[in-house]
Amino acid sequence: RWDERLLIVEDGSCRLADGTLAGVTLPLLEGARRLAAWSGEPGRAIAAATVLPRRVLGDQRDVRALLLGRPLAETLRWHGQDEGQLHWQAAA
Repeated sequence: RWDERLLIVEDGSCRLADGTLAGVTLPLLEGARRLAAWSGEPGRAIAAATVLPRRVLGDQRDVRALLLGRPLAETLRWHGQDEGQLHWQAAA
């Protein structure tokens, strides 16, 4: 349930009971990987999944400030930007 509405998840999409599209079930980082492959711009795809949502929510800190003091276990390391196959793993 989302607020008081029933959500139906089928075939990777999320719909309200009346059939209205309410979202997708694709994980955010998988979406970033696909965007990088499609656009050929992995740096922008990574930003779209990490930094830009923070900007929309009002956090204007630069990337260095976002990472400073954060435990390594809470960060991701991105690989494959040069080969066009974007992958990530926990940094620690």
